[in-house]
Amino acid sequence: MSRSTRSCRDEWERILLTKEEVQLRTRIRARKSYNYWVNMWNRLKHIRGTSARTKAIWVVYEAINENHGWGYRSLAGYAEQSLNLFLHDIKAQKEGTGFE
Repeated sequence: MSRSTRSCRDEWERILLTKEEVQLRTRIRARKSYNYWVNMWNRLKHIRGTSARTKAIWVVYEAINENHGWGYRSLAGYAEQSLNLFLHDIKAQKEGTGFE
């Protein structure tokens, strides 16, 4: 995401969310798993349409999860939490709102 999109998003989050929710989202975005989903999204640029890419990413998540590829249940939870926030960010960016 561009720097301006992030700063706009950050401002809206600070205004509309509780301090704890803003801190949680900041921690999630700092995780390796969040960056994994960003990189996966960029690798799937050849798939046209946001919904098709979203479905493809969920297929990847489910395949890794079914084979216990995350290693621990807590890591699987963190990966799913990161994925959900990433897809929320993509949706907000697509709608042009920068926030929910």
